[in-house]
Amino acid sequence: MSKFRKGEKRKSPGINTSALPDIIFMLLFFFMVATTSKDIDPMVKVKRPKSSEATDLTPFKQRNEIDFVFVGLPMKESLGDQVRLQLDGQFGDPENIGGWKKLKAEDRGKAIESIITCLKTDEKVHYGYIYDVKEALRDVKALQVAYGAEKGKIKMD
Repeated sequence: MSKFRKGEKRKSPGINTSALPDIIFMLLFFFMVATTSKDIDPMVKVKRPKSSEATDLTPFKQRNEIDFVFVGLPMKESLGDQVRLQLDGQFGDPENIGGWKKLKAEDRGKAIESIITCLKTDEKVHYGYIYDVKEALRDVKALQVAYGAEKGKIKMD
């Protein structure tokens, strides 16, 4: 038989940390798989215009079905103050966008018609420039065009 001692205090048992490295690595792998990285750093200033309605294109982006085109003034002042079109990591003209779009479609092995082109333009870019870009896209049958905008109230001047 065991003896019961009334006056003695017992030490609390230690915490078992043997599963802690497993949990840490599971979290690490989860974040590595679930996190997306930015493909291209913008080389132009883009302050997106406001929109009364917006649709989230994240599901399309995750399936690699969106090409991003940035339009705005260059961030480096040494490049001047003329509106520029950024195609991936380089500057181009509206005339170049058709060939660029064909190359992107070939790299993915998809038809140009199935890939969305998202124009992220500065709110101060004149629509004539954007129209030229849309015309060049129309010439190569890239008809799915989306515009990057912030959801908010539109100010009417």
